[in-house]
Amino acid sequence: MNLSNNYQHKIKAYIHCDFPVGLKKATEIINSDISKHRFRPFFGYNIFVEKIKKLKSEEYFSLKKERPDGIIFINDSKFLIKKIKNRPIKYASHQDSCIYSNFACILEIPYEEEIRKKGLHLTVCAYRKNRGSNYKIAAEAFSYIKPLENYIVGTFDIRSFFDNIDHSLLKDKVFDLLNKESKKYCSNKEISSILKSLCQYSYIDLDENITDNTTVKTFINDRKLHGYKVAFEIDEFRELCKNRIITKVNKYSHGIPQGSAASAILSNIYLLEFDAKLQSALKKINGIYRRYSDDIFIAFPANYNSSRDEINTLIELELSQLKLEIQKEKTCWYNIPESFRKGKMINYLGFSFNGKYIYIRESSLNRYFLKMKRGVNRAKIRFKEYCTRKNPNGDKMYTSNLLKRYTCSIWVLPKRKFKRGTKLYYSENKNFITYAHSSNIEFHRNKIRTKIRKQIRNHVKIFNDLF
Repeated sequence: MNLSNNYQHKIKAYIHCDFPVGLKKATEIINSDISKHRFRPFFGYNIFVEKIKKLKSEEYFSLKKERPDGIIFINDSKFLIKKIKNRPIKYASHQDSCIYSNFACILEIPYEEEIRKKGLHLTVCAYRKNRGSNYKIAAEAFSYIKPLENYIVGTFDIRSFFDNIDHSLLKDKVFDLLNKESKKYCSNKEISSILKSLCQYSYIDLDENITDNTTVKTFINDRKLHGYKVAFEIDEFRELCKNRIITKVNKYSHGIPQGSAASAILSNIYLLEFDAKLQSALKKINGIYRRYSDDIFIAFPANYNSSRDEINTLIELELSQLKLEIQKEKTCWYNIPESFRKGKMINYLGFSFNGKYIYIRESSLNRYFLKMKRGVNRAKIRFKEYCTRKNPNGDKMYTSNLLKRYTCSIWVLPKRKFKRGTKLYYSENKNFITYAHSSNIEFHRNKIRTKIRKQIRNHVKIFNDLF
């Protein structure tokens, strides 16, 4: 393999099976014969995303009778439920990460050429440079809908997208995309070995027990505290791999690890033909199509209402050929402006639109305030422990780090500037509040009114009340 011109190396200090790699070492690894490279196992962990949702009384009690898995019933009077979604994340070793990121750079050039030929450069929104954040895509989608005119809007979600990508179809699509120029950087043998490592990947679950009392995560954290920069010594690692104590292998014919440097571009390549067919179908009826990873948004004028079933069947048929399916429970159709009159809101990429104003979704706000509460409580416990151990007379708790993490306050050191109306708004770090202000600016640029500032205006008061 040869080093791509677009490759940008970053030294990352996370702990894995090998040491962090500098630019000189990275270029040596990339320029070597990758077909002979021995790929290390990924490290894997689960992110549990909590979503709090308010239901109607009939829905709430009918769901309570069924008692489905992954749903916790919080409040019977307010009809609140909590959904726990498990998202498995895997990250590669330092050397393997260099190979995957260079491979992604090689694939990026022919992919960008192909989507520009097919007119998909605005359609495919995720995992691409200079395409903007998710609020920019949401602003584009919502600005298409004019509340006084009649439109049909549909939102869809692909079920377990990364886990259901078929290996044989993916390999065919990658080889079809690569032209002669890109094959100068990478031979067929090297491409096959990289794809094999991503399809039949092995991984170490960080929550798995090594002994009765210690998990892999606690074992690695102990080594990190003692100054080690590698998770395992070579002899220890080989012994664990031989005994298969902690290593697991993907034996299925589908699924790629979500979190590797090449997974994002491969997922876009996998849906290239699907994007082209759906875009051409909606272009015929003056519609719009946007896809952000596995979230799909379509809209078209209501005088083409007869095309609604055709588009729905087209989506299901094309995805079934790719061995994917739509989450039917998340599929929503809206008749604009009738749906707005009935009080329905279009939900897409974490924002809600009621025809007049844009809101941040309630589940996102609830999650932010829940994280704030947990973070403050955790800091209080640590402060009490510190006082009992080292400083019994300590009565002052420093909150500057908590302020940076959960607020966007003026007294934080000014490093980033945000326009809030006509005033400049300062914050040092990126957090949920700065994200909310940035999204508010973007929606105003697209001449869409918002209630985002109203939603987050009490966040400092709520933060102070926790103390």
